[in-house]
Amino acid sequence: MKNLVLAAMVCALYSCTSAPVVTTPTEPSRPPQVNVPTSQAPVEEVENIDINGLQSFLKLKRGYNRLGYSEKSFNTCEVGYGYSSTHRCRPQTFVVIHFKLMCRDTEGTVSEAVTAADLRPISNQNVKWTLKNAAGRLITDSEGYGQIAMISGISQREQRLKLTVRNDFLFLKAGELTEMITPKSWCP
Repeated sequence: MKNLVLAAMVCALYSCTSAPVVTTPTEPSRPPQVNVPTSQAPVEEVENIDINGLQSFLKLKRGYNRLGYSEKSFNTCEVGYGYSSTHRCRPQTFVVIHFKLMCRDTEGTVSEAVTAADLRPISNQNVKWTLKNAAGRLITDSEGYGQIAMISGISQREQRLKLTVRNDFLFLKAGELTEMITPKSWCP
């Protein structure tokens, strides 16, 4: 009996609060519009990361002449520098690769060892790099030094790195890049 009375009250309450839907034959039917309060709508956060600040904070800044691969793992919610301290917390890896590009003046094989006098820096050149799913561009300095700095979800040490200067390119593992001596075609 209580359930019957409760059901009758719910039906009476519902009929009092809902308005009848009227459609006209000339107007095409449209799906109902639903307004979601902004506090419940998903918000797409844009992370504007301060790469230089984060690199300093993680103690990965070093002189360009200290060649090679370095990386450091961090939690995004613990570092700041553009990461939220409360949303999308995840482990990341900051990767830094310092390298020097040199080209030799001679072509093919040589019977004598290549000396510093035979080498020229690939200076002030646009270098395109690709590492797994990341890519970027940099310009070497006057001595042929360059730096790749990136953030990744995993270590990139064993991943294949591609460096391209004009129409020439080379592949190697990211962890192996230090000083590269390239053929004469790479010389500016």
